[in-house]
Amino acid sequence: MHSPLNITAHNGRTVLLNNEEFLVFAGTSYLGIAQNADFRSYLLEGFERYGTNYGSSRRGNIILPIFEQTESYLARLIGSESAVTLSSGMLAGQLLLKQFEEHAHLFIAPGIHPALKPQNYHSRSHSYEQWTTHVLEELHRHKFPEAVIFLDTINILHAKRYDLSWLSQLPTDLKLIVVIDDSHGFGLLGEKGEGHWPKLPQKANIELIMVTSMGKALGVPAGLIAGTTDRINKIRAEGIFGASSPPIPAYLHAFIKSEKIYTSQRKTLTHLTELFRILTEPIRDKFISEDLPVFYIENTSVAPQLLTDKIIISSFPYPTLQSKLITRVVLNSCHTEEDVKFLASHLNILLKPL
Repeated sequence: MHSPLNITAHNGRTVLLNNEEFLVFAGTSYLGIAQNADFRSYLLEGFERYGTNYGSSRRGNIILPIFEQTESYLARLIGSESAVTLSSGMLAGQLLLKQFEEHAHLFIAPGIHPALKPQNYHSRSHSYEQWTTHVLEELHRHKFPEAVIFLDTINILHAKRYDLSWLSQLPTDLKLIVVIDDSHGFGLLGEKGEGHWPKLPQKANIELIMVTSMGKALGVPAGLIAGTTDRINKIRAEGIFGASSPPIPAYLHAFIKSEKIYTSQRKTLTHLTELFRILTEPIRDKFISEDLPVFYIENTSVAPQLLTDKIIISSFPYPTLQSKLITRVVLNSCHTEEDVKFLASHLNILLKPL
């Protein structure tokens, strides 16, 4: 039986467990923004200006320019026509799904986040590769008036990046909508953290939409949808959008101010990730990691063994309590070279070839 660890403090690289300090390599705060002192100073600045929360509707008669400023900035960063922020990635996904839930021709990738899966949708047991082949065959065989494709960019549980090159083979004589969930790529990957958008096919017959959580690499409790101006306007017209609380303005203020912080943190994480790869070269075949700061380990016995050395890695059953354990090492920008060396030395011992 899997038992969660009840910690009482977390500073990004260490936690307190039973009043003892443990190194921790888990979570999704890849750039360590939640513990970044400079980001926190901007956040406090935002709290002073806007308060700790903003409970009004985006349709209220009082307008805060910070929302439009942030969304214009995000659209430029991504390369989309427009963008809109929501209070969470889950809400962003659900609001976007509402645009297409009754659509006759939906193609939904296996393992997609529940936020983007219609309630009564039952997928076949396909691998991602089988699914992409199926989608291409269906689209080239049938002349749908319109089809919508939902897919993830990263399988973060198994530290794999999905191949998006197949999208270039989509037919050019159909109206298509491609929706990507880039929650584990946006803010982390790309020269400026723009994620996977530049890798998508820019074709006249394809409408591109990105939905993402800003709470992972970016450390902002908010969700985001990017796409065409027409699509974003349709989303803004939804009653759910008007009735929902917006993101906390202070966080958007801090986000806008923190471009240099994000750049620096990405650079730090790239260095630590490469260091870890070099140090664990003797056991490279024990990991799966595709240019990510996340390393999947098939051997689930590693986690309890590391715990005896005051090292915690990510290891829990997913998606249900009855599922098998998913065990991973997750690096973030709060870690030091010494942390990475300490972890690597223990893993080299535990996973060394016989």
